[in-house]
Amino acid sequence: MRKYRRRYHEDTMHGDVYTFPAEWEKHEAIWMSWPIEKESVTGKSSTPVFAEMIAQLLPHVKVSLCVNDNNQREEALHLLASKQLASSTIANLNCRFVPHYDNWIRDFGPIFLANTTRTAAKLAVFDWNEWGYQDYLDSIDFGTEAKGYGK
Repeated sequence: MRKYRRRYHEDTMHGDVYTFPAEWEKHEAIWMSWPIEKESVTGKSSTPVFAEMIAQLLPHVKVSLCVNDNNQREEALHLLASKQLASSTIANLNCRFVPHYDNWIRDFGPIFLANTTRTAAKLAVFDWNEWGYQDYLDSIDFGTEAKGYGK
């Protein structure tokens, strides 16, 4: 793995080395995606659980929440309003319109890289479509905003 990383980084601009920061390193925000399925594998809705996770995070860190549309945004805000969070805490939430069909952001979300001195950042783009279900993905109409997402 080390040889691959070294070889990969030699191709970066100006010879800077960019790595994927560890989860415990200082970061600007946590990225999450709002679930689109109304029921989880347990048969219960997962949206209250996501709202509770976000409510617990917001007093400590900014959350960038990917939503498909205004309906999802309003659903998330409605559930968070029931948590009676302070307005300064809610200000840590940034809803972003990012087309998605699953809440597992690790499969489609942005991969942020930082240089070794943590003074510059880049976004790695892989055009990853989860498990290779391209026919399935092609059959879903995400709307015009999703065309070319990640390219």
